Amino acid sequence: MTGWERALAIARRQGGAAGRRQLLEAGLSTSAIDRRRRSGSLHDRHPAVYAVGRPELSPYGEAHAAVLATCGRGALGGASALALVGAAPWPAVPQVLVVGGPLRLSGAAVRRTRRLPEADLRRDRHGLVACRWPRALVDLAAVVPVAGLQDHLDGLERIGLLDVPLLQELVARQRWPGVPKLRRAWEPFLTISGEEYRSLLERFTTRVLRRAGVDGFRVNAPLTLADGRRVVPDLWFAEHRLAVELDGRSTHARARAFEADRRRDRELLKAGIRTARFAWQDVRFRPTDVCRDIDDLLRAARGRI
Repeated sequence: MTGWERALAIARRQGGAAGRRQLLEAGLSTSAIDRRRRSGSLHDRHPAVYAVGRPELSPYGEAHAAVLATCGRGALGGASALALVGAAPWPAVPQVLVVGGPLRLSGAAVRRTRRLPEADLRRDRHGLVACRWPRALVDLAAVVPVAGLQDHLDGLERIGLLDVPLLQELVARQRWPGVPKLRRAWEPFLTISGEEYRSLLERFTTRVLRRAGVDGFRVNAPLTLADGRRVVPDLWFAEHRLAVELDGRSTHARARAFEADRRRDRELLKAGIRTARFAWQDVRFRPTDVCRDIDDLLRAARGRI
């Protein structure tokens, strides 16, 4: 295999990009690199980084080229690091984090950071250095609004990577800009164990609902549907044909649970039973609002009876 063939093999693995040092290690001389730049088989992408063969790079190639251009002091970050694991689409330009002095790269978004410890980094099978998803998300929090952060959290959850306690552990290590936004963003993704959920439901029914004057319900009362299936709503207001559910109490896959819950809601609606769903975070942190909404639903039901 010639030096050029080895260079092409490297570039194929890296989305079309290769660094000057990699080309030298592949067996190309300095003069050979310069000749190929002049002939159009190497295209300058960043200082000492080239698109090999064709001038166009794939999104992965653009990411690899940008990281190569940091000369070992940077890593793929932000939305690009999340795209690498399949949790987000590739951004229009690659996003990289660099340690040390300023660095400007045409066609890349570069952000400086004081620290980029090895524990926050990963390398893919082709050697591309990227931030692990918790660090990528924390860095995004400085520049992305809450809604954007929730989109990324949703993407992580969709592929089974989201671990909010791990994220909480990272933000506890030091002060990061944007953490208050991140805390607001991850609230809907928090989960609690079955034991914590039962305790929350008990507190809500005995200390909040009844003190607010809302009564006439049963907790975890089994209902039998027309097809013989049994369902057990969290709260059942029999007189008003209203079932109340607290969502998000388990750690099972949210997408599958979402679909199953909506199927069950439709079956209940066929039986003349409406379902009102509340996030458990609302029950814990905004119980007065939940009580008011349930009372309004009951009043509306009385008006139809």
